[in-house]
Amino acid sequence: MSKLFENRMLYVSLLVGVTILVLVGCNAAEPVANVDSQAKKIVTFDGGAVTQGELDKFAEQSGLDSSMSKDDPQYQAAIQQIMPQLVDIEIAKAYAQEHDITVSDKEVDQEIAKIKEQVGDQARSSGQDLSDQEAYEQALKQNN
Repeated sequence: MSKLFENRMLYVSLLVGVTILVLVGCNAAEPVANVDSQAKKIVTFDGGAVTQGELDKFAEQSGLDSSMSKDDPQYQAAIQQIMPQLVDIEIAKAYAQEHDITVSDKEVDQEIAKIKEQVGDQARSSGQDLSDQEAYEQALKQNN
């Protein structure tokens, strides 16, 4: 089995495990009358919540067609796929804020550079003749 496949399986397994743990700890938000639909909490968790506005923004950033009706089964299926990702992000933000964890743009750029290098190394070890940037872009396309 190739090292790239083993690493990918590890990442997928970790993501599934974290998502399951996150979803177990989440509850549907209590219905609230007279609340702006964008401010309405749709998921709550210990330390925070996800609002309809945050979900709509994340859905748009994820490439979901904003002209789609919210009653459309395709829209509902897409929301079910992206909701765990959004909840994970919001839980991570709440945890970071609670524990005074901050990160600079420089630190983010350094981590991205490390990831690009690792992906490039994996691609070359599997026989692909790609630069770090090309391998990174290819990996992003495959995972999107």
